[in-house]
Amino acid sequence: MFLFIYLDDILIASDCKEERLSHLRILFDHLSQHGFIVNLANCHFGLPSIAFLGHHITKDGAISLPSKVAAVLDFLRPHTTKALQELLGTVNIYHHFVSRTANLM
Repeated sequence: MFLFIYLDDILIASDCKEERLSHLRILFDHLSQHGFIVNLANCHFGLPSIAFLGHHITKDGAISLPSKVAAVLDFLRPHTTKALQELLGTVNIYHHFVSRTANLM
């Protein structure tokens, strides 16, 4: 899979320039067919790494952004249902980086 979409954020992962151009053509064709408009000012092309949805993405994989990890570590002990929901939502985003997350919770 070369395409990752979350709401209006799209990430294309390609191994080489030729593949990236092919992926971009496919993406832009589909967006155009369905009436979507791309704001090029918000686009970044051909980067070796990028921050995407709270992660630093490279060819080697993804790591959590330090600022996002700090936000989780700095969470106060929840004393309300809403505060607990916020904490669990945040932890859920990063659960694949922590082994046995469910056991820790």
